[in-house]
Amino acid sequence: MLPYISLLLIPLSFQILSVFNYNSLRLKKTSIKFNRAILPLFFILFLLVLSLRNKYLGRDLVNYEHLFIKFGNSSLGSVFSSWSEIVYRFYCWFFYNHISNNYQLFVSITAILSVIPIMYVYCKDKTHGYLKIAIFVNMSTYVMLFSGIRQGLAMALGLLAYQTLKDKKYILFILLSILATFTHHTGFMVFLLFPLFFFRFKTKDLWWIISSIMTVFIFNKPIFNFLSSLAGSFNDKYGVQATETGAFMSFVLFALFATFCFLVEDEKTMDNDAYALRNILVFAVVLQSFAFVNDLAMRMNYYFILLIPLAVGNAVKNASKVNYQMAKIGELVLSVFFTIYFVYAVYSSFKNGSGFLDTIPYVPFWKEI
Repeated sequence: MLPYISLLLIPLSFQILSVFNYNSLRLKKTSIKFNRAILPLFFILFLLVLSLRNKYLGRDLVNYEHLFIKFGNSSLGSVFSSWSEIVYRFYCWFFYNHISNNYQLFVSITAILSVIPIMYVYCKDKTHGYLKIAIFVNMSTYVMLFSGIRQGLAMALGLLAYQTLKDKKYILFILLSILATFTHHTGFMVFLLFPLFFFRFKTKDLWWIISSIMTVFIFNKPIFNFLSSLAGSFNDKYGVQATETGAFMSFVLFALFATFCFLVEDEKTMDNDAYALRNILVFAVVLQSFAFVNDLAMRMNYYFILLIPLAVGNAVKNASKVNYQMAKIGELVLSVFFTIYFVYAVYSSFKNGSGFLDTIPYVPFWKEI
């Protein structure tokens, strides 16, 4: 339990040190350094926790071992026999035959490859770092990185693709989106970052945004079944039919995040990145309305959920003068609430011996499960 709690409590100590209103200039500079260290520190800790975990810590890692051995022992021609998740199959084959056939090492190296791109993008803007990580560890994408090796890699590629849009490297965006598509079957969703980055939802558009969300929310089952029926073989392969999943609370949470962003942000000073993050948050709300009728919709939403902490943090940074106090109070309330909630959820799972996709209790690689 302690490794998970430390992910928040150690950065929290830096956050507490950074908010002191020191009188001397030297101590104010130290306070700024503490603040800027929060995000890098968290991701270094997260990288250690994820890469040093036992190869079976996580619900799907036993199945991933079978795939690792299967693809590793396949011929190169067999690896390239179909387009479906071809990047992941080749990655397994290459690692098994040219690096090591040790599955524990494969899990550890893959964890590093998944976290470093996320760390890179998050640390581009170190402001409001603790708020971002407090939300991050409470998102479904956090625990997915423990259990979903393929999608973890695809999510990392998706976040890098988003950064290329910010950097106006559009050819690289296309290449990364293609890699994500052929790493996990939901990776094609990364392409949707392109229109979301350039379109601008404004406060005046809220009437039709809310109407659209409510329409999708009310008719999510028939809409989802209709769209899945168009998928043909995709539907047959992944069993895409509407069933209850219990993801309703995430939908409510994302909607509250979107409301907060629209309330506090000053649209006169928002840049393309600020609009893009808010657009992605709105889209995540829409897509989440399908997630509680089918798990596949949740998996498709992971690429956008990963950007929600950045959207909320960016909203606080871009708060209007009128709503500045509201934004700061919101930051405090969200930080405190999600810290307490995460610690409680970890403790509760530890006491009950279940939860968090079989990631509790934490087991390092040098111990047996």
